[in-house]
Amino acid sequence: MKYTALTLAGLLLFSLVSCAPEEEPDSTVQDYTAGVVLTGRPYAFLDENGELRGLEPELLQRMCENSRDNLELKVVTEEEAYQGLMDGSLSIAIGRFIRQTPEEEGAAIHYSDHYLTIYQTVLVPTNSDIKNLDDLEGYRVGVQEGSAGDEALSARKGVFVRRYKHGDEAVEALLKGDIEAVVMGNILAEDYLTRHEEELNELGIRLGTKEYAILSKESTIAWLFNSSLARARGSGLVTELLKKYHEDFVRDDQ
Repeated sequence: MKYTALTLAGLLLFSLVSCAPEEEPDSTVQDYTAGVVLTGRPYAFLDENGELRGLEPELLQRMCENSRDNLELKVVTEEEAYQGLMDGSLSIAIGRFIRQTPEEEGAAIHYSDHYLTIYQTVLVPTNSDIKNLDDLEGYRVGVQEGSAGDEALSARKGVFVRRYKHGDEAVEALLKGDIEAVVMGNILAEDYLTRHEEELNELGIRLGTKEYAILSKESTIAWLFNSSLARARGSGLVTELLKKYHEDFVRDDQ
């Protein structure tokens, strides 16, 4: 069977981005480097031993753990990530890069599908009269100080914002009746709703939605990476990693 040069290139790219174990026995082992930006807990951080940990680096490692190719994770700044993609020293980069849609034709940087969606949502008591954002006017609303929820509410007039060091302190105040609502990230909110399902409700509101994706210089790499990413999401890997780093997530700003 004959392959065109384009087909061969596609096969090589597939081994990079999908990390598929079904490789030809005589296929060449490839070395690839992924730039990881330290965006803080629970995404990407250095532990007390200086080891790289977090959802983002482990996501890459777990997606590629069955591959014969070698994937090296390299800690970089955001500027170094973009420069590395441009000069070819990095194959991909990860670090809470917000997916740009629609992508411009001929763009220098390309995005994979999102691996995580974060937005701010509103929690209220089950017996609350608050049904939408406008209803928050005149009420006390808790947020984690300096968070995206804090930023979103600060721009709204007539809302009495109560700032807390951690999101769990805001929820505790809500359960005690000290405030009437809490605005926080959807991942944290899901946990509190599970633990207090008879006491709390979530309004069907999304504030400041952000979709995080992996960057590459070549659009083909970003496109082919999506097949592996879809499997990771379908298998529950992202949810598993969020739970693994849950305590870090609760105790740090989103």
